[in-house]
Amino acid sequence: GGYKVEVDAKEIKRRCVLLQRYLDHKGDLELQALYALQALIHSLEHPSGVLRTFFDILYDEDIISEDAFYKWDKSDDPAEQAGKGVARHSVVQFFTWLREAEDDDQD
Repeated sequence: GGYKVEVDAKEIKRRCVLLQRYLDHKGDLELQALYALQALIHSLEHPSGVLRTFFDILYDEDIISEDAFYKWDKSDDPAEQAGKGVARHSVVQFFTWLREAEDDDQD
């Protein structure tokens, strides 16, 4: 079993301000941020639910665009494959929810 990792949502949200300034809604930086998160989760041995929580917060706080999430999901960059399969599997529901939210917007 991996580490027990608690995600402190308040702490993350505090740092989102900084992240937003740094990423500045630039798609390539957003994608790099998602890769970095994937690498972090991989190094922690994929604690349950943690990546999903991060994705939810980063989306809700408008730090990372839908576009960047989809790019990450579809990316097959060979340099970024470590832990990708497990990571994608753990956020399947996030993407289902994202697509449903999109469909609702279009109605």
